[in-house]
Amino acid sequence: MCLQVYDLSTGGQFPGAQDGCPREDDACGTEGCGEGHCQVTGSVGGKLQGTCVCKQGWRKSTSDKCDTGAPKSVPLPFLTVMVNFEAILSQFCV
Repeated sequence: MCLQVYDLSTGGQFPGAQDGCPREDDACGTEGCGEGHCQVTGSVGGKLQGTCVCKQGWRKSTSDKCDTGAPKSVPLPFLTVMVNFEAILSQFCV
């Protein structure tokens, strides 16, 4: 049995350690996810498979990479209506 040590910090505190989780990160391909992270969805033939989950404000283009900024939502104009009930009731009440 081979023991692997992963140093999840960015300091390389242990000899031979790598930053991150390379096997899980590679599940979405070697190019990564762009503005997102890889979520492992299963394995095929011992190789992990995954899909990219985009950060807020990003979406996938034709590839599985989060590389397109999502359109910003624009607040819709609204109409404020003020009703004068006394004026309406005075027409019906004699």
